[in-house]
Amino acid sequence: MSMCIEALGIHTSSSRFGSPAAIVCLRKRQEVALFLEGKEGSGAGYDPVEKQYKVLTWFDGFEEYQVLTLGIGEPSWRNIKCCRPHLHYPLYKGICINGVLYYVGTVTGLLKDFMVVCFDVKYENFRFVEEGDAYLRLVGVTQRNEIVLATCYAVPFYLFYYNMERKTIIRLQIQGMEVFP
Repeated sequence: MSMCIEALGIHTSSSRFGSPAAIVCLRKRQEVALFLEGKEGSGAGYDPVEKQYKVLTWFDGFEEYQVLTLGIGEPSWRNIKCCRPHLHYPLYKGICINGVLYYVGTVTGLLKDFMVVCFDVKYENFRFVEEGDAYLRLVGVTQRNEIVLATCYAVPFYLFYYNMERKTIIRLQIQGMEVFP
């Protein structure tokens, strides 16, 4: 996963082809933390209510998740439970909006069964938005705070708009994409 929030100074990366890392730079406090140690992937988020930065990591496998709260005493990882084991799909970035880290995940680790994973930074729990066999990637966010996802390598081509407040998803088919390989 790769996520960069320039204004907050957060950059996380994860790759099955290189060393996973989470680098968090808190410019106001002049703190820099670098985390490696064999983690499969990581994501960083900010809780605007408690004004805390947190790093979520997962290990190679489906069931081990840890959270680190930054700026509070000695850094220590806490194990957290997830009601649904999943893998983060590492080729596409995630994004943290209003205290929720969103990223694309899969249950099987294969190029199918994709879903949007929603990690609440404050409460440290997960929600899932499923979209079946669609091979999804995160495109961005609209001005109305809808997360935009797109299918990859699929005909027909779809855009998905996930409304975070109503927890609804709209699927929009884009016609004419068949001519592009």
